[in-house]
Amino acid sequence: MFGLTDGWWKFTDLQLRPNYPLLTTDNWQKLLHSNGFQNATVIAPSYQGIVSQQAVIIAQSAKPNQSKIALENWLIFADNQGIGQQLSELLCSQQQAATLVFPGEEYKQKTAQEFSINPTSPKDFQLLLEQAAKDKTAWRGVVYLWGLNTVAADALTVTDLEVASQIGCGGVLSLVQSLINQRFSPSPTLWLVTQGAQRVSEEATLGGVAQSPMWGLGKVIKDEHPEFNCTLVDLDPVGNNNAQALFAEIFSHKPTVNETHIAFRNGQRYVQRLVRNNKIVKNSLRLKADATYLITGGFGGIGLLIAQWMVEHGAKHLVLVGRSHPDETAQATLRTLEETGTEVVVVQVDVSVKEQVASLLTQIKTSLPPLRGVIHAAGIYEARLLQEQQWQRFTKVFAPKVSGTWNLHTLTKDIPLDLFVLFSSAISIFSSSGSGSYAAANTFLDALAHHRQVLGLPALSINWGPWSTVGMTRVVGDRRFAQLMAQGVEPFSAPQVLQILEQVVQQDITQVGVIQINWSKLLEQFPLGDYPALLTELAAKVQKQTLTEQKVVQQPQILNQLKIAPTEKRQSLLIAYLQQQIAKALGTSASMLNIDEPLNQMGLDSLIVIELRNRLRADLGVDIAIAKFLDNLSVVSLTKIVSEQLFEVNSISKTFVVPTTSTNQTRIRGEL
Repeated sequence: MFGLTDGWWKFTDLQLRPNYPLLTTDNWQKLLHSNGFQNATVIAPSYQGIVSQQAVIIAQSAKPNQSKIALENWLIFADNQGIGQQLSELLCSQQQAATLVFPGEEYKQKTAQEFSINPTSPKDFQLLLEQAAKDKTAWRGVVYLWGLNTVAADALTVTDLEVASQIGCGGVLSLVQSLINQRFSPSPTLWLVTQGAQRVSEEATLGGVAQSPMWGLGKVIKDEHPEFNCTLVDLDPVGNNNAQALFAEIFSHKPTVNETHIAFRNGQRYVQRLVRNNKIVKNSLRLKADATYLITGGFGGIGLLIAQWMVEHGAKHLVLVGRSHPDETAQATLRTLEETGTEVVVVQVDVSVKEQVASLLTQIKTSLPPLRGVIHAAGIYEARLLQEQQWQRFTKVFAPKVSGTWNLHTLTKDIPLDLFVLFSSAISIFSSSGSGSYAAANTFLDALAHHRQVLGLPALSINWGPWSTVGMTRVVGDRRFAQLMAQGVEPFSAPQVLQILEQVVQQDITQVGVIQINWSKLLEQFPLGDYPALLTELAAKVQKQTLTEQKVVQQPQILNQLKIAPTEKRQSLLIAYLQQQIAKALGTSASMLNIDEPLNQMGLDSLIVIELRNRLRADLGVDIAIAKFLDNLSVVSLTKIVSEQLFEVNSISKTFVVPTTSTNQTRIRGEL
């Protein structure tokens, strides 16, 4: 009678049972295995395909965490050490699928799960991911190990460094742009892997210094595209179990976990934290009158300010270099310095060219007192979103910061210097949308300072926050400057900068962040208590009064307000909230905004859009395409779009959808 009931012949899985509803025991075993069950056993013979035979089939289900992630796909850009291949094998042992990509001359698919592409060709990256889209492959994770294919620091030349930068940062840039274009859903987690690129405790080597710019770039990727949850992992430079450590990290990783800066050393897992520097030096700095001090970027506002400061502290012989000839303002300052009796030598030098730096040092050696100090203040800043970037633009920013710094290091390492000071940026610590090339370049300065310290050479990298009148502040513009202040980052005056510089150059430290922060403003950028992992140590030590004020500002949060508000009041609440966020992003007040005026006519650009989109994602759990913000969108029309994502509307009721977050934390075994 059962065979005559409705539905008996309505099955559609014809690949399993093409012409009859029942399955043989053999097919049941295959079906169970393909769905994650293990050790399927039949307690009756199958009689060679006869389906009427009764049987009991016993199978062991996969562990709950395994069943959820079974048969997921990984894209691995494999290194030449074999770590990527070992990682692939470990993933496959857990019923994962891994596709390997090797560096090559051109795009080529070798097998179903092995490709080669040209690391310098953005088109090859695009072809690779287009193929994945055609195959309807969804990636759980993308692991970039090509940064490991670099020359160790002790044998590194400036040419090697430039190649490493292109394979590392250039390849990652092409990869991210291709991921953005393909719009995979869900977005894969991006893992950028280095080896020995970060200083952890007291190490005897920092051989991966050429890989370090990837850390700066990775932080900006996390800022501009949080959907990829870009996570940075630095492997043990002398470890033998790096593939196993990396596998354990990525396979157990949850996107809700906040730790995205990780290092492994001697079997231990370390995470990165900022800590406060409370050292104070009471001694007044006195530079040597019978020594020469070299300042790069010497004709700009920073270089000239430092030159005056050095003269005030006793320097009598200065060499100022820059790529261009000093302008009239610079020449006037130089004349003032010379009137004090100081010998000032002005030389046009491109520090990214090794031969020019070598010639400069020869000139100093033969015609001036011994060189005893170098202050490297040269730099180029260009604000541009990663999606709009080109590698050629990266190289312009990298030239003075990466190639130039390496030339100064290698050509002065045998000179007994008292000072080797690198002017880095706070952007390499905190990152900022549009600063991919600048963050990456400055991260190299930080790593090189640590490398020199390991070698027993003097080095100090200063991660400066914004200055009020000189430096990159003049480049980024008034609007961006106002945004930084609205976020709690306040500028230093010139006297403050010089006072701090006198302090830090006398301390026994290798890297220090010098940033003036209004903590109440900074912490209110984040949902209460959900601070970036990097800031947790500092946030915990902020004065109780500041934290109390923070709670007053943020409670109740906007989602809670919308959840409990009557339906007719939700629109006004959203409009007020959006006005506040847009005004903050534009560096103005909410009362100055016309809610019907297109945002792009108010000055909203692509950089501001990234920050605003990320804020709405964090506060409300909504995801709005960048293009919509720039398409004559007003506060009112934005409110409508946000409402459509927040509320599910049906014929019966309006139900508020509350995004859920996990509070799980990973175990911290140390501090980086």
